[in-house]
Amino acid sequence: MTDTPVDPFLLSPEQAAAKLAELSAAYRGPPADNEQARLDAFYSDPEKRQKLEAGDGATRREFDALAQAAAEADPTAAVMAGVLPEVPSSDLREMSELASYLRDLGMSESLVKETISNQETTQEIRDAAVNWEKQHLSNEEFVKRYLNGDIEARRLMTACAIVKTQPIGKSK
Repeated sequence: MTDTPVDPFLLSPEQAAAKLAELSAAYRGPPADNEQARLDAFYSDPEKRQKLEAGDGATRREFDALAQAAAEADPTAAVMAGVLPEVPSSDLREMSELASYLRDLGMSESLVKETISNQETTQEIRDAAVNWEKQHLSNEEFVKRYLNGDIEARRLMTACAIVKTQPIGKSK
């Protein structure tokens, strides 16, 4: 791309189209070269999506291959996007079920992602979770709510269990 301004009124239609393509490419940047980007591009193509939804076998095989590659490249992203291969591995299936369960409990997307990616926590955070749990399990009213299936109590205890089971990393 040149830095010299071009008067668009002096360009032929072909030159204007080429310049517009050059400027558009510079604006968008290089195409993402990863499996998820290829899957996204495939699905955003209206013609391919129409064939996929109509049940075209070749298009379905292409989509499944892209979904499999994306899931293998970044399992967490695949689970978070809800795009799994037709026959996911047991690890992907487990991650997907856990994500669904946590979402049903009302957990935030960031907590779901941290959990399925087994993100590290600190010893200080783990200790705080242990103390929180001791305090709440000694509260008769909270225990009663929890044992009776109160959704908020279940959500809180699940979040505490997540923190307690995450690997310990360095202090932040």
